[in-house]
Amino acid sequence: ALVYYWKLSDVIIYGPDLVTSNGEAVLSGSALAQLTLGTHELTLAVSDGIVAVEDGMTLTIDNSPPTVGCSGAGTYQAGTDTVHLGGTVTDFDGDTLQWSWWNGPVLLGAGSVHSAAGGATTELPRMQITTGLAAGAQLGLGTHVLQLQVSDGVSATATCEAIVNVV
Repeated sequence: ALVYYWKLSDVIIYGPDLVTSNGEAVLSGSALAQLTLGTHELTLAVSDGIVAVEDGMTLTIDNSPPTVGCSGAGTYQAGTDTVHLGGTVTDFDGDTLQWSWWNGPVLLGAGSVHSAAGGATTELPRMQITTGLAAGAQLGLGTHVLQLQVSDGVSATATCEAIVNVV
């Protein structure tokens, strides 16, 4: 049987394990979790118990952009109903994400949340947006395209929209 391990410099990051029947020396995702963004020189070492061989490779780990989903779209009665905006985010890297809700150029609210590594869904805090004609109402009569923007500070900003009709 062939046994292999992966190493970074002289440190084993995965293995020893058995080469698969297809001849693969798999590098598990859990081994990659310990590596930072950037370029890494890895070495694969394989042995049959008599002869050992090594070969190198370059692994580049880039930042994964966040993904976002919106909730709260619908039709609301002016002055009576409150819009409850929500959202979910995923970010494989587990970055701290900055989020903000916008009504055109008007900021409705913002904050930050630490996302779960590995791409698990994280709920954003729900926002209550007032409707009506009175002073202080955040949304007046009409159709509003509200945009949720989420950034990890590295990748392009992820967005989604919730269309809110105030009648």
